[in-house]
Amino acid sequence: MTDPIDVERHAEFLKMVSESELLKDLEKDYDRSFAVTVDNTNPRLYTITIEARDGGGKMMDIAEVALLLKRDRAFVRRLTEDRAQRRAKFPIPVVKINGRGLMFNRADINEWLDRICEDGKSGDRSVLARAKGKKRRK
Repeated sequence: MTDPIDVERHAEFLKMVSESELLKDLEKDYDRSFAVTVDNTNPRLYTITIEARDGGGKMMDIAEVALLLKRDRAFVRRLTEDRAQRRAKFPIPVVKINGRGLMFNRADINEWLDRICEDGKSGDRSVLARAKGKKRRK
């Protein structure tokens, strides 16, 4: 049976981690929300897991689409540029708000990914590949 003091201490520790400046800084820097889990199956060791999470709403922002595609936000922005939209075999479905803000309908994005996957089965795997061209010198 779990000691009530340990349960109380665990809850206090979880609250401290969840309300820390670390999460606020992560959300600000990465433009995503995060979930925190604390595991103390070993009484002498706390394991803290911080994972990016999807908001789950009908509309998605750039960060959520980037998380879904496992790419960075700059990649998603490049997919939404006019030139990329004109040239792409499967242009990404995007809603431009006042010409600046970008939002994505979750159902449209899922359908878009399904089309890409179906086409990928036919042999064309270049849809989400990195752009070819000159490499930057460091």
